[in-house]
Amino acid sequence: MPISGPNIQHQALKFHNMLHPEDESFVGSAGWLRSFKSRHSIVRGLQIGLRYAEKSAKSTPAEVMHLRNILYRAKSEARSSLKQTELTDYFFCNKN
Repeated sequence: MPISGPNIQHQALKFHNMLHPEDESFVGSAGWLRSFKSRHSIVRGLQIGLRYAEKSAKSTPAEVMHLRNILYRAKSEARSSLKQTELTDYFFCNKN
């Protein structure tokens, strides 16, 4: 079952309300979701993209290596160190 960002936010809000019914300050914002993904190294889209690139006859070895490098950095470093343009360029097939 795919898990979307809004689903994670909804479940987090649900659990928060169960555990702390008197505290209405938690809203599960987009900023909270971004921090949650960073804290738990959630990079599933990159993993799927890498698997596809490795199996695709259209992908060059350089493209596969570039994606492996991005995935490695996403897992081993703070996600903020990845440039948003790197991810956008890969997923929208922009060539430099």
